[in-house]
Amino acid sequence: MKFSPFIYDYITSDDWEFLDNMTSYQDSKEYFGFDIPFTEEDLCNDNWDKFREYLEKWAQEHQLDVVDSEVVWYDLEKGYEDIDVIFSFEGKYYKTSYSTGWSWGPYRDGYPEDSKEVFPHTETKTITKYY
Repeated sequence: MKFSPFIYDYITSDDWEFLDNMTSYQDSKEYFGFDIPFTEEDLCNDNWDKFREYLEKWAQEHQLDVVDSEVVWYDLEKGYEDIDVIFSFEGKYYKTSYSTGWSWGPYRDGYPEDSKEVFPHTETKTITKYY
């Protein structure tokens, strides 16, 4: 399933600085995937806190959350890593991957074409110890 750039930025960032990426789009719906009740003028008038609260509420209502994240490859010499992320959205789980480095963000080559739906499973391990 293909998601909006906002969702991919949301799951790969632990702060809200990624919102600067929305200025690359002429239409806010193209970036967010939904209409927002804020204009560019609203945001220039220091309504960022209200805007962030609105987005946090939206994410909560749609159950958007990072479930798991794992570094699957890294190169310390070159300073970058590949990361797999499992995230939830509207009651389903999806997997996507991205690369990041000391000099670039997660989607320097563009946002993913799609994310694969995945399903949770539980593994049980039995360890026998003798004392």
